[in-house]
Amino acid sequence: MKYLAIVESALNPTAVSRAGARGLWQFMYPTGKMYGLESSAFIEDRFDPRKASMAAARHLRDLYDRYGDWFLALAAYNSGSGNVNRAIRRSRGGKDYWAIWRYLPAETRGYVPAFIAVNYIMNYHQEHNLLPLRPGYLYQDIENVSVMRPLSFERISAAVGISVEDLRFLNPQYTHGIIPSSVDSPHELRLPKHHAALFAAVETRLYDALSIPVPDSSAVAESVTPDSIRVSFVAVAPRLLSYKVKRGETLAVIARRHDTTEGRLMELNGLGSPASLFPGQILKIEKVPGGGLLVKKGVVVKYHRVRRGETLGKIARKYRVSMARLASWNRLRGKKVIYPGQKLRVTAP
Repeated sequence: MKYLAIVESALNPTAVSRAGARGLWQFMYPTGKMYGLESSAFIEDRFDPRKASMAAARHLRDLYDRYGDWFLALAAYNSGSGNVNRAIRRSRGGKDYWAIWRYLPAETRGYVPAFIAVNYIMNYHQEHNLLPLRPGYLYQDIENVSVMRPLSFERISAAVGISVEDLRFLNPQYTHGIIPSSVDSPHELRLPKHHAALFAAVETRLYDALSIPVPDSSAVAESVTPDSIRVSFVAVAPRLLSYKVKRGETLAVIARRHDTTEGRLMELNGLGSPASLFPGQILKIEKVPGGGLLVKKGVVVKYHRVRRGETLGKIARKYRVSMARLASWNRLRGKKVIYPGQKLRVTAP
């Protein structure tokens, strides 16, 4: 099953297909609902790795019970039972995947071979000089805690000292960073074990809006955070620079190159949308003295200048981080393309 999830989504829990399939297991809405996956304004269970994997296991079991063959079950998982049944009829009763292969949709004809290929490469990666990266979190380092009242990721972050980025990584099902819990309908939150212990210590105060002020309160964060994760930042006043937009540049590219965000550039320049950018336009860009580095207790947040021939995987191995975290810190999306001369953040924000 773990290899099949690679074929489905490349292990991206928030993957969305053009047809609207979502999550590790690329469930369409009706199928997800059939197996108990909730899709609402604040929760997308198809993004929840545990719930979606349990639903996928049940779905695959049901398909195997129907066809008695795992490859036929995989084909039906990909294209639906209707297409498999039709292919069986057109092949005059073929009972295995290869007998009905030519009658299946084009995508499904490549689906089982892709599954076989992933199985091969996951078991024989060393023969091809492919090395695994250690993930940022291991399963045994994570605990589930029950949340009994509505909470935002920002409030939890301020109270227990975990970044909002990591909360989103561990809990992708909460699409807006809000846990819509109640006493009658509590929801689970995944936290690293040491943060789960902190959550238990401040849980009662977290539910009381008067006990903890705004989510970004450093005083609250320091009062409940152990010395090992207590951090103080040196504030550096930014200055404004002018930048002339070149042909083919997008707001996202400019934001990445100057260590800022699309939202901040739009706010500074009064842009209604990223699409309103045009070549020759002069943008105001904030620049922090010292190259945009944050100093915290003498530690500098490090950057890496991409050299010709380097890949994201090679850089991730050099700094002993996962490719996913490196991509997240640098807002790399889609195919995660990097280019020579690009400056990448290689330590956590």
